[in-house]
Amino acid sequence: MEQRKIYHELFDTFRELRRSFHQVISKEAEKSCITAVQFHAMSALRKQPDIGMSELAEQLHLGNSTLSGVIDRMEKAGYVERRRSEVDRRTVTLQLTEEGREVEERTNQLYKQAISRLDAIPEEEFEHLIRTFRQMIHLLETEREGE
Repeated sequence: MEQRKIYHELFDTFRELRRSFHQVISKEAEKSCITAVQFHAMSALRKQPDIGMSELAEQLHLGNSTLSGVIDRMEKAGYVERRRSEVDRRTVTLQLTEEGREVEERTNQLYKQAISRLDAIPEEEFEHLIRTFRQMIHLLETEREGE
């Protein structure tokens, strides 16, 4: 197959895979009455409590204003709380509440169960894909930075 066709097929397949993952996450998050973006935010906060808005926005690839709206809704629902830093009162950090941790954990279990079909694919194949994707990202970012 011609190299450019392979690239296009790869990108199309990647988009389809990403859409499929998003649909699974959305479906499972909906069972907990949250959105996929809220689930991603909760998961990030579970892994890294006391993170600032800008750092979280960067991790989630969202703009600060978009994330601010997401956090506002999560705070109103009782899943997240904002805290002022005791070191620098201008800095606000985010933390999951107990209810937020429970919702994230429940949704995460549903998500893991939903994607467990992928366990049929050997781990080495996933590792190979990850290495290949990282090489592609590096090459494309190097190209973009060179412009």
